[in-house]
Amino acid sequence: MKHTIITAFFLLFIGTLHSFSQSWMTDSLKWKETRELNFGDTYTTSFVVWATESINDTIYRRIHLTQCSVAPVADLFTCHLRAEGNQVFVRVEGQEYLLYDFDLEIGDVYTPQICEMAGEIQVLDGSFANYEVTEVSTTIINGEERRVISFDTFGSGAYDLQWIEGVGSNKGLFHGTEVCAIDVISRLTCFERNTVDEYMNPEFDTCCVFALSDELSDMGSANGLVAYPNPISSSEALKWSEGFESGHLSVFTQEGKLIYSEEISKHSKLTPSDMGLSPGLYHINLEVEGELLHQKMVVY
Repeated sequence: MKHTIITAFFLLFIGTLHSFSQSWMTDSLKWKETRELNFGDTYTTSFVVWATESINDTIYRRIHLTQCSVAPVADLFTCHLRAEGNQVFVRVEGQEYLLYDFDLEIGDVYTPQICEMAGEIQVLDGSFANYEVTEVSTTIINGEERRVISFDTFGSGAYDLQWIEGVGSNKGLFHGTEVCAIDVISRLTCFERNTVDEYMNPEFDTCCVFALSDELSDMGSANGLVAYPNPISSSEALKWSEGFESGHLSVFTQEGKLIYSEEISKHSKLTPSDMGLSPGLYHINLEVEGELLHQKMVVY
């Protein structure tokens, strides 16, 4: 009798589950991704569905880049996405590339066609390593069964990639920055639908990680000056903490190449774009009355 009751309960539970049936690409979606840089700093960036747009009678979602807890900025456009059945396509410079195919089975091969770094989509030349499906399983999210596709990447399993149906990948929307740059590790922290976190990576206890912030986190000066916001978008004006009047600003690449040098004041309205900075990591030096402020800054 006890065995019969347990079996009936199990069948009742299974009967309440449903296969994933929502449209994968809808409005009000947000992917929060944590980026760990090679020198240890960590921050969270996000991709959001900004708007719906029709191109050649095909409906796409415009994807924009933003900081984790900040409203998206109109000019930080990344790409267009659309879903068709169990496949998702990314449109870049007038061409479509396959981003996901949730019909893949064990033994099937996926070859990355694009990669993303700091919000910029790069098209790969086709010679990138193939990813072979090694396992297909399911997980329960919001009471629905979702397919989870695991890949053997680079032939070693070192790059742990999984696709989660209706969410994206464990590396983020675009399968992680490792595809573009081996010195940056990307992981999906949370996936949000209609302002509600539908999925949270069990490795994290928060959706937004801000090791890089408006506070000075590395070397500083006796004056306590700090540049912010950090990370900063290409179109935002660089600001300085209270007490700064004027000084000499120098900006260097990670390799130590000087790319900007100028006398500035608290009234200067410099943006990374004005200084010719593309998305990436930079070192900034500000010399004030013989004292030197050194700070790392991420431009996205």
